[in-house]
Amino acid sequence: MADEKQKYVRTKTPKGIAQYPWINTPDTKFSADGDFKCNLIVPAKEAKSFIKLIDEEAKKAVESFKAKEKKPTKGKKPKPIVEGDKPYFEELDDDGEPTGNIIFRTKQRAKITTKKGDVIEKSIVIYDAKGKRIQANVGGGSTVILGVELPHYFVPASNAAGVSLRLQAVQVLDLVEFGGNSASSYGFGEEDGYEGEAYKPSKSKNNKKDSDDSEDESDEDEEVY
Repeated sequence: MADEKQKYVRTKTPKGIAQYPWINTPDTKFSADGDFKCNLIVPAKEAKSFIKLIDEEAKKAVESFKAKEKKPTKGKKPKPIVEGDKPYFEELDDDGEPTGNIIFRTKQRAKITTKKGDVIEKSIVIYDAKGKRIQANVGGGSTVILGVELPHYFVPASNAAGVSLRLQAVQVLDLVEFGGNSASSYGFGEEDGYEGEAYKPSKSKNNKKDSDDSEDESDEDEEVY
């Protein structure tokens, strides 16, 4: 009987400031297919509960891969599975001193190849503060909440297991467009009226349509479950 599909934890981040966001178009510098990504800067105090969730899932990932580990060849000592890099780190200033903030790293591949060989083109869903799906050019400095999944990963080369933050959606609370400023920087607050351009879905002819459902991904140096 085939293994049941792994269910990932799906959650949202605390409110934070977007850093180096690639939300509308993927970054192709390190990957031909491109990656959507966004760092999120959050005050350490407000990040505690989210860090706790990540750490708990990372431990589960290690235990899960230990349970799946094959028995070593007779006479060989098994290489222990260790905990891999966490998807967050402490922010430091120019002098190398802690700023009191935590930076979370999130990423989503622009194209996913399933185990069946199907290619799925992904996109990041954007919502306004009211929860309405919109089109917006999200730039660095925007105040956002990110919708993420926490898939388990295993890197055979280092025998390391852990979790990553897979970016799926963005809720924009205060928009800073590329080359522009936020509404609050001009003293604007929430008023009755315009809330954002309505989202217009596009159709893809050559690939399977995007979905909010999780998909198994293939990768050369890590296995995601």
